[in-house]
Amino acid sequence: MEDTDGYKFYFGGGRWVMVRPSGTEPVLRVYAQAPDAAEVREILDAAHETLLGEALSPQA
Repeated sequence: MEDTDGYKFYFGGGRWVMVRPSGTEPVLRVYAQAPDAAEVREILDAAHETLLGEALSPQA
């Protein structure tokens, strides 16, 4: 974990998620990286559920 500019968590295999406050707005920004877009979406969905306590609705 790094906490220089927010909190960055490493999962291995090139996967990570970073949560940081915006410098200009009252919001949290969440960034993720993974080998493919589907894994990035899974990481972002899990972060959303963890931070807000609610799952995202399935996309149409």
